[in-house]
Amino acid sequence: MLTTSPTASCPSLHPTATQGKSRQSGHNAELTVNSLWGIYLVSENKTQLDDLVHFTLREWSRLSFNVTQAEVERAKAQLKASILLSLDGTTATAEDIGRQIVTTGRRMEANEVERVIGAISERDVMNFAQKKLWDQDVAISAIGSIEGLLDYSRIRNDMSRNTA
Repeated sequence: MLTTSPTASCPSLHPTATQGKSRQSGHNAELTVNSLWGIYLVSENKTQLDDLVHFTLREWSRLSFNVTQAEVERAKAQLKASILLSLDGTTATAEDIGRQIVTTGRRMEANEVERVIGAISERDVMNFAQKKLWDQDVAISAIGSIEGLLDYSRIRNDMSRNTA
């Protein structure tokens, strides 16, 4: 599981999308047959929910065509730190073992995890995004005051925006 903090958000996320109090965390679980890729967004800025979703999905589309080495290196460092810092007790370690067994069929040692993450390149990220994100359907679940969130068609169209 990969999580990000509000301060580590995407560089081109539009300022209006992040005004006020908002939080985000992302996740990706690559399973044997299927995968789950998602983001959890919370915002008190009810009038610009659509901007928050729009610019987030625009960033996802951008990943298909334009990723810098600096972005990949920063993400790899955050992922390594997140994984290592999350293994702070027996319960967390047991959860990690279970997650690895479900997603890869075996448990990887810490040095192997670090090596695999370290080998990820910009091309790997773009290939993943082109295969799993570009022009793919999305599922949306929202609760609360979501009047500012526009219709599914607009949101779905953001998954194939040409940002190259």
